[in-house]
Amino acid sequence: MGKHYRQGDVLVEAIEELPASSIEQERGERIILATSETTGHAHAIAGSDARAFQAQGMLYIEILAQTELKHDEHAPVKLSPGIYRVRRQREYLPEGPSIVRD
Repeated sequence: MGKHYRQGDVLVEAIEELPASSIEQERGERIILATSETTGHAHAIAGSDARAFQAQGMLYIEILAQTELKHDEHAPVKLSPGIYRVRRQREYLPEGPSIVRD
């Protein structure tokens, strides 16, 4: 496995290139990778050194210069320049898989 970073229930893993079907997402002051349903805190990247894309129901980010992934309940994670796929941790429940939420 290549370079990857974990922050709570979010895994950011390096990939070689964006899928051909990627569509760049509009953004505000930050890119939200995941939001907690209970606290409202978010795993987010602020600043202009990142771009977000959607493809096939997945979120992808392009990091242009070293930047931080931040969350109120976790230590910041420094992301190196590159292209990444964002995954959410899942847990098994008898009724089917469920996304883990901080």
